[in-house]
Amino acid sequence: NAIFDKGLPLVSFFRGRRLNQVLTDVFADLQFEDLRIPFYCNSTDLNSGRSVIFESGYISTALRASVSLPGLFPPLQIPPYSLVDGGILNNLAGDILRSRGFSRVVGVNVTPMEDDRSSQTSPDFSEGVEGLFDYFRRPPVLSIITRSIAVEGRELLRSRLADFDFILNPEIGSFDLFDFHRHDEIFAAGRREAANRMEDLAEALARTGTALD
Repeated sequence: NAIFDKGLPLVSFFRGRRLNQVLTDVFADLQFEDLRIPFYCNSTDLNSGRSVIFESGYISTALRASVSLPGLFPPLQIPPYSLVDGGILNNLAGDILRSRGFSRVVGVNVTPMEDDRSSQTSPDFSEGVEGLFDYFRRPPVLSIITRSIAVEGRELLRSRLADFDFILNPEIGSFDLFDFHRHDEIFAAGRREAANRMEDLAEALARTGTALD
């Protein structure tokens, strides 16, 4: 085709082998049936264009499918499915819980409606050599893909708000999708939001006839 000049990689930026290993190391043989609290994990099938919900089998397999961001990690192939990130179709899946019989649903939104970070697709030479190193550690193609997903996710989220009785919105706009090393800060942001909104949550649930113990 005259307008498509192929470049590497052809399928995804990362091969996904390290991701597979991390999930295996963390979850080993843990299955949905082993969990005390019910867990549902959604993914998107590229072949049918529909959501596929995991609720049995290995946790590592479900998460591998659900975190496969298109362009970053290759789809998980489970014939007849080709599975990628569930957030492509449903990034705050309260409807799944409703369909499983849960009458009261509280959500935690981790897709900031506003982003505290500016988009950077070129080296920040004002930071000297360190800025250049940051640029090459996380090439601009990754920023473009992740910000595109974030923008789309915000619009999708607005259509899902009615599925919840209450939504917590921790302040995580300053964190990047790949800030795994900052997980303690992210957890702390979630705890702060929950503590600050506890009274509001109790009032919201009281309106539905549910007491917050």
